[in-house]
Amino acid sequence: MQVVREAAAVRVARAMARPCGWCGRWRGRAGGAGDGAAVRVVRAVLGIDVRRLTLPSDSCLLSIVNGNRKGRAMVALRPTRAPALGDQLAGVLRDQIVRRTLTAGTHLVEDTLAAEYDVSRGPVRDALRQLESQGLVESRRRGYFVVGLTQEDIDDLYELREAIELVAVAKAMERVTADQVKAGRAIVQEMTACADRSAAAEFADADMRFHALLYEMSGNRRLIDVWKSYEPVFASIIQLTVEEDVDLHPSAGDHGHLIDLLEGNDPEALRTELRDHLGGARARMARAVQALNEAADSGQAS
Repeated sequence: MQVVREAAAVRVARAMARPCGWCGRWRGRAGGAGDGAAVRVVRAVLGIDVRRLTLPSDSCLLSIVNGNRKGRAMVALRPTRAPALGDQLAGVLRDQIVRRTLTAGTHLVEDTLAAEYDVSRGPVRDALRQLESQGLVESRRRGYFVVGLTQEDIDDLYELREAIELVAVAKAMERVTADQVKAGRAIVQEMTACADRSAAAEFADADMRFHALLYEMSGNRRLIDVWKSYEPVFASIIQLTVEEDVDLHPSAGDHGHLIDLLEGNDPEALRTELRDHLGGARARMARAVQALNEAADSGQAS
């Protein structure tokens, strides 16, 4: 058991001040008020003091712990090339902006962010420039400030997405291959499995990959470029909307139906299904935004 603990400690230590090497998600420092289940489990089960470490994501760390319990080899499935720190930090800040943790008007100070996330100012600048290009922050004389994401912004984003995705699926219907259909069905199966265990974060990731595949099926490079420029924002939005669903199975079924229609010969039915699908996502996001606003108003009142 001591060897197992030491092996786990090495893997946790390698994650210090870096994104998770297993899944790429950023973890804040352990030991503060924000400690999650993974921090508590690694303390209780492995007996490791992780108060000064930046941990892998909860799901990956819990997988390590479960692997220890079952006596499996401690093999780290690391990507060959980790995402850039600026990209990772942009993702963290983007989620906080979408969730109203960072409210409109908040001043984002480079030195403060660099110290908080234990990175140099270079990745902070990269992250802020990304967020500015996505319309979530703006540069002023005194630095960067949060613009936020209003309901009007969300409506604009979904109108844009509907316009380009309708073109994408129309093109895809003309040229989709058997391998692409197979890949789409594999993602739907993955989404169903996520729904079975109520894994909202993994479901959202699969959802994004499914829609990215639709653009790839279209073969239109310009459409793909437009999608990629807004994909990070939609990733944060989708993460929030799937948390609105008590049961994720209907959404998985909707994606399966889209694949069925892509193989068919009824373009109008496909367009109608996609409009309904995106309309439902927009409605869920509207409810999530309303809940966040009400929570913010309640916090201010108290």
